[in-house]
Amino acid sequence: MLLFLVALCWLSQPSSPITVYHEVDGTQLMLVPAGDFQMGSSPKVAEAAWQKVKQDMSLEDLLVETPGHPVQVSSFYLGRTEVTCAQFRAFVQATGYDAGEGWKTAAAQWGEQSPVVSVSWN
Repeated sequence: MLLFLVALCWLSQPSSPITVYHEVDGTQLMLVPAGDFQMGSSPKVAEAAWQKVKQDMSLEDLLVETPGHPVQVSSFYLGRTEVTCAQFRAFVQATGYDAGEGWKTAAAQWGEQSPVVSVSWN
């Protein structure tokens, strides 16, 4: 059923190519069609989840996801693969973005072709 709904969303947007390539670095981007989804959960579901993970987080950490509510998302493109440390390094150098130091430690440990970690989108 889910596959049918995803296919139906794609068919509703025939003017958008399903795959494009970023003009600067050639990254393959895939179309994520517009659609609706339920974001968050009820307090009851959050509390049930907390019962399974309470040694790792507080109930308040999970209650920030309440109440559940419907969200409409416009179509967008998403990278087919994770952003590598090398790609992120090129972005930081090109833009002067202050990304902190955490990602550099991971890049040194796991290599430039590993997915970038310890970064924020803020």
